[in-house]
Amino acid sequence: MLRLKEAENVARFLGVKDLRLWALPDGQFEVTPEVIERLRQLLDEVQPDWIFLPFINDLHPDHVKSNRLLARALEVASHTTSRVLSYETWAVVPATHYCVTTQFFEKKAEALALYPIPMKVVDYIRFCARREAYHHWEMFGGVGFAEAFFVVDPKQFLEIIRGEAGLT
Repeated sequence: MLRLKEAENVARFLGVKDLRLWALPDGQFEVTPEVIERLRQLLDEVQPDWIFLPFINDLHPDHVKSNRLLARALEVASHTTSRVLSYETWAVVPATHYCVTTQFFEKKAEALALYPIPMKVVDYIRFCARREAYHHWEMFGGVGFAEAFFVVDPKQFLEIIRGEAGLT
């Protein structure tokens, strides 16, 4: 429940108007038919243009399961016009797109600081700052911040997940 409170605090800070938290057990949720159906319903209801999640090569078990959950839901969803944007958490993405975040980085750092539980493990703000400074320097030359994303359509996403998971 503490992690849900953190997410609520961050959403409030960022002005998120439609936050839906599922209260699945942190580090222990499973990709069940019920959870797949719940996500399918959400995708069909919201019809998002963009779906953000950590890239599949991230080793955190919840991040891996989130990718597999999205794949299962996309297989049965009627809404399939989204773009899947995979971002970096603990692993590098094979970037197809970059977003300059220089003007927003201070607010991002403030939002990240509202997650005290993960901040006890590592200084994730500094980790993000160094990574995004590197991306900006590499892509645009000079000082600034940029996030890297791997962007694909749902069909490509499913192909990647099936290949990664050995699913055919």
